[in-house]
Amino acid sequence: MKVNLSTININININNAVDMPTAQELHKLCYQVTGNEYINEEGKPSPFQPLIKSWEKNEEETRANIQIKAINRNYTNETIDYLEHNNSIYLKGYNFNLISYEVYNNYSIDLNETTLLPPTKFKVSLETPILLSKEQVTDRGVVFNEINKLEFKTFIESMQHFIEDYFDYSFNLNNIKNIYLNCNVTEENYKEVESDSSDKALQGSFLVDYSNLSIEEQSDLGKLLNLSSYIGVGNKRAYGYGVIGLERVN
Repeated sequence: MKVNLSTININININNAVDMPTAQELHKLCYQVTGNEYINEEGKPSPFQPLIKSWEKNEEETRANIQIKAINRNYTNETIDYLEHNNSIYLKGYNFNLISYEVYNNYSIDLNETTLLPPTKFKVSLETPILLSKEQVTDRGVVFNEINKLEFKTFIESMQHFIEDYFDYSFNLNNIKNIYLNCNVTEENYKEVESDSSDKALQGSFLVDYSNLSIEEQSDLGKLLNLSSYIGVGNKRAYGYGVIGLERVN
């Protein structure tokens, strides 16, 4: 099963002072840059994750660089088609000038093949706040409780559930369990930050050493991380939350 991964980099400006968009406005933009042509499959999560790389505002001008990562070829193609044939982007009630755009890191991975990982230790950075919740069955029904401490098990399962739901793919559950039990997670550094909603979010970083994993378990971890570096981790990924960065550690 091949998955297309792409990064769309968009540069815009306007001769006006405009505040940075909210998470909801950023999410809406991801559909607008397809000309509102892209429609999610019913029951599927959004196949993209936006990130404001820069937003510079003064009294006379606002310039911005917005990045959208995607895991769906149709979404990427609709976006490219729109950007090729339009010179403005509607955001926050303004028509921003489209200065330039580029599509890069456009490649595929196969979920049915072995995925290679970097050297056995790497750093995970939460580049934007991550929102997490845990499902709990109560007398009142199923409720979702906020998580104020990032557990590696929750982190792994969040990635696993998204990939399984979106691609109708099944991981070996023993591999998943061994990944979160046998990886050595150190130098955990988190802080609680505000989000656009009433939910508390977490931001920070941690180191992961996976040298105790089997080759098959390493491959599954590689699939989780490769896809999550494009689609993020946790709740409201398509709103810009849960962007993660991976860095090799020698």
